[in-house]
Amino acid sequence: VENSGIDGCLLTYRSLGSLTLLLENRTAAEQFARDELGGLFGAEIRLRELRETLRAYIETRSPQAVARRIHVARNTVGYRIRQAEGILGHAVLERPSELWCALVIADVLEGSHSVDG
Repeated sequence: VENSGIDGCLLTYRSLGSLTLLLENRTAAEQFARDELGGLFGAEIRLRELRETLRAYIETRSPQAVARRIHVARNTVGYRIRQAEGILGHAVLERPSELWCALVIADVLEGSHSVDG
């Protein structure tokens, strides 16, 4: 069973369970995302673009697929990944599961209130 999801994505019932678990303790989830994302946590457009690129890259592991998915040039994907790694202080794929969870949490929190505060 599929439901309309966050940011126009489709989510399965099973993935909604994971999201519920991630956000069961909203305060802890936000702190986890802040700690994991560091300077990438915020509502600024540039930060949202970097997070969108990272999430797509973690999900596909392909700069070409990311470029097609988010409608940017492949070189832009590489540039954004390098920028994000500079902000994170480590490679994107060093902790992909933790990073992906933090990106999802940031997306959800951004939809409900400002993530700058």
